[in-house]
Amino acid sequence: MVTKAESIGQDHVHSAAELKASEGCYHCGLNIPHAGRYVVNILGRPRPVCCPGCQAVAQAIVDGGLERFYDKRTAKSLNPETQTQLDSTIFETPEIQSKFIRSLNNDRNEVTLRITGINCGACMWLIESRIAQLPGVESVTVNYSTRRALVTWNRNETELKNILAAFAHIGFTAHPFALGQQAEFVQKERDRQIRAIGLSAVLGMQIMMIAVALYFGKSSGISPSYEYFFKWISMLLALPIVVYCAQSFFLGAWRSIVHRQPSIDIPVAIAILLAFTASAWATASGSGDTYFEAVAMFVFLLLSVRYFEFIARERGLDAVSHLYNSLPALAQRIDADGLTKVSATQLETDDQVWVGAGEIIPADAVVISGRCVVDESVISGESQAIEKSIGSELLGGSVNLDDAITIRVVRPYDHSVISTIAHLAERAQSAKPRFVKLVDRIANWFVVGLVLIASAVAVFCWFYEPSRLLSTVIAVLVIACPCALSLATPAAITASVGTLTRKGIVLLEPDAMEKLTTVTHIVFDKTGTLTRGDMKLERIQTLKQIEEREALNMACALEASSSHPIARALAAAQAADAQSVKSPPVEKLNHTSGGGVSGLIAGRRYFFGSPRFIHEETGNSLASAGTVDMRRNRTCSVLANDTEMLASFYFSDELRPEAKAVVKRLLATGATASILSGDRGEVVEQVAKDLNVTDYHAQLAPREKLKILRSRQAEGEVVLALGDGLNDAPILAAAAIGVAMGSGADLTQITGDAVLMNNRLTDLELLLTQANKTRRIIRQNFAWALSYNLLALPLGILGLVPPWLAVIGMSLSSLLVVINALRLSSGRAEKSFDLNGPSASWAYV
Repeated sequence: MVTKAESIGQDHVHSAAELKASEGCYHCGLNIPHAGRYVVNILGRPRPVCCPGCQAVAQAIVDGGLERFYDKRTAKSLNPETQTQLDSTIFETPEIQSKFIRSLNNDRNEVTLRITGINCGACMWLIESRIAQLPGVESVTVNYSTRRALVTWNRNETELKNILAAFAHIGFTAHPFALGQQAEFVQKERDRQIRAIGLSAVLGMQIMMIAVALYFGKSSGISPSYEYFFKWISMLLALPIVVYCAQSFFLGAWRSIVHRQPSIDIPVAIAILLAFTASAWATASGSGDTYFEAVAMFVFLLLSVRYFEFIARERGLDAVSHLYNSLPALAQRIDADGLTKVSATQLETDDQVWVGAGEIIPADAVVISGRCVVDESVISGESQAIEKSIGSELLGGSVNLDDAITIRVVRPYDHSVISTIAHLAERAQSAKPRFVKLVDRIANWFVVGLVLIASAVAVFCWFYEPSRLLSTVIAVLVIACPCALSLATPAAITASVGTLTRKGIVLLEPDAMEKLTTVTHIVFDKTGTLTRGDMKLERIQTLKQIEEREALNMACALEASSSHPIARALAAAQAADAQSVKSPPVEKLNHTSGGGVSGLIAGRRYFFGSPRFIHEETGNSLASAGTVDMRRNRTCSVLANDTEMLASFYFSDELRPEAKAVVKRLLATGATASILSGDRGEVVEQVAKDLNVTDYHAQLAPREKLKILRSRQAEGEVVLALGDGLNDAPILAAAAIGVAMGSGADLTQITGDAVLMNNRLTDLELLLTQANKTRRIIRQNFAWALSYNLLALPLGILGLVPPWLAVIGMSLSSLLVVINALRLSSGRAEKSFDLNGPSASWAYV
């Protein structure tokens, strides 16, 4: 993929002849507005293209090894910026589809589409209702803040090209979106908006000066000929504002009318057209008032509000884009002939890569040669030097601070932890919480009511006060336009999700933010949640005629495919034993969640897991085998065959240093807490005593944890479950809110509503605090927007507000909502909060 930086760099090295734009875009053939701005190397030469859309598709063709497509085609491809029905040959190719389309289970595909033409909640409703009717489409979710749609469909029933064509049919342009293209799109959209704002500002200032002259000229006896002349000049100056600057409002209104779906653009377009047409008639006829200055001010201020809303939206999305941008464009792969510079997107699993000092790790990998210190702040949000040696895992995007190392890729570019986090955060931002859907419906019905009220006012004035008809109707349409109402929630959600992502907290579900504010009870897992999860094997006690080393090798063989802390502790102990031999092969491996594992070794079945698991599988118990180590701070696992117990393993695990303080603050707010663990009773009791938690349960199977959680829910508690995301999947899925502690290695498998990437309990406080602050900001925005509309509408109906004041009032109302939402991007939450549901009290500084 050609990044913005690469494209800029190429501007300086390609000659003017190479980038000659006279023949148009190499991909689609359209004219190139800025020669040299977008370039793709095709068939050994730099080829100019007209836009980021053509650049993305052309680069995908090149990356897929399909450059000969350009030799074999008989006509130019269609342009994705202006024609959504892209070349079917391109999107039917698996190599190209893999760049945009994500394969899910059950023959389903998912894609994120960038939509052009969305102006309000009604546009989202139209897209969701129409696209969802297509055969094979299972879900469509459009996010107003991101202008993106998340579409899921059955690949056996329809294709992406059919979905894109359906978007075009209802008046929207849609094309596959990759976060790597975000910078180009943002810059293009920013330039377009600034041009419209600038033109409306320059022309509007001239119109305002003329309006001032006409206002004072009436009292000082201005010549009718001069007045007539100035009005014509005002009309000519206002014409480009209406035709060019306000065109997005007219297009949105026309689309809404055609599809019979109310939108904010309808009253806006009516007000602009009514004011300009009536003023033009008054100018041409030489009688009546003109409102050109109100038209210019209205368009300028509304465009300005939408621009500030655009900036606020992008600030919330910057955190996600930053994750993608943190991955390098190139990597130095070790081939048979030495080092080869390749695109980082071309790296595959097991490729060996050389990374020099100061360079960025191009993909998730393990160190196979050398030692180094890395900075993983791209994930954690905190700059901290971490030592890595042979066998250590490295995250793509982290920075190698000192010595050169050789790494082996374990997850390629598109499946790296950073890519996964960005995709999950993108999904959370693309989806709509229930409250947002409710606000959208309210805003749509408000538009209908507003148009009906304006019509009624027009009829009344026509019969009783014709002279005030125009000014009153314009004021009603403008002052009560529900722009602020539509912005109240999306702006806050986007800003908040961006803030959490920057701090290493990834939301997986759109409703998580809302549900977090109602939590009354917290369920903690023990291992890896309240404790570090960095277990150490302290002792092996053999119970039969078997050597400790043999028992260790057998246990390691059974746990080789597990990511549980006990499995890591066993592997570390085996690696530290210089005389340890390779673990024996295991056949017919079977994992029992929350219990243990079994498998065939040399034709005989062996078991490794908790004492309870061993007892359930074999009928043997530690008591009958003669247990020796009963120290309270040791976790015990047992190795057994189908007839007898062979050895017991004892592991130590330290309590997290922040656990006591975090749990104490939670309990101090009136919240209740439970510890549910599969570990021995003595170990769980000690942890509970250290944390002052009175409700704890030990030696639980996953189904028993689930039963206790549901009993809490039956008592009316809103339960938040905190676990490791894999072994605790059942309770995380069943809880009102499931929060996973995860370093990211198994991020795609995690079940829950949120992931604490930094593995810190203090991040749970941050998540709860940010959620409640978000709710508070949303309520403030919603209350202000609704109150303003309900109070301003009667004033407009009574004719107490002139059009120019209505414009200012509506614009300031919308701007206030956006600025208030931006507090979620920069606010710092205190570590004090209350988890008593809707009546919660939170403090901020």
